[in-house]
Amino acid sequence: MKKISVALAVAGLGAATLMTACDSGTTNAKKLSKAEECASLTKECLVGTWAVNGFGVVENGAVTKFPGVFDYSGTPGALVFKEDGSFSYKPPVYSNTASDVDCSASYGTWSVEGATLTMKSSSMCAQGSVTITPTVIVGAIKVDMAFDRMWFLKNESDEQDVRARYVEVFSTSAQ
Repeated sequence: MKKISVALAVAGLGAATLMTACDSGTTNAKKLSKAEECASLTKECLVGTWAVNGFGVVENGAVTKFPGVFDYSGTPGALVFKEDGSFSYKPPVYSNTASDVDCSASYGTWSVEGATLTMKSSSMCAQGSVTITPTVIVGAIKVDMAFDRMWFLKNESDEQDVRARYVEVFSTSAQ
């Protein structure tokens, strides 16, 4: 009986040592926050849901000057970048295009290379392919992303000066 007890004790000690050795070799990879992922434009930064806030201007490292009628931050749409390279876009609730059957949703593919984002869609309102150099602004509470041109919201205004002065602005939680 003593031999069995000793054998079990040695086996248990060996198993505990083995488990400890295996465990000490693993690392607990901390999940990065969206703010950390967006230190540069990467696939990890983009994947997820971004609120479509409307028109804005990027000045001094911040997004400012939403023109009142084009400020959708109270009822934003959604731009969702999926891990598989597809995206979906739903316009803001009170935007001019929200009730337009051709513009009520857009779908397509996306890829990121360096500082550029390429998107392709067959939607009537975001048709074709566009290469964008977005500005990503990381804050403590949210991450803003401003496209360098109008694409999804280009049909919100037919005024050329509005299209020339403002950019599309999206945001997501920095957490």
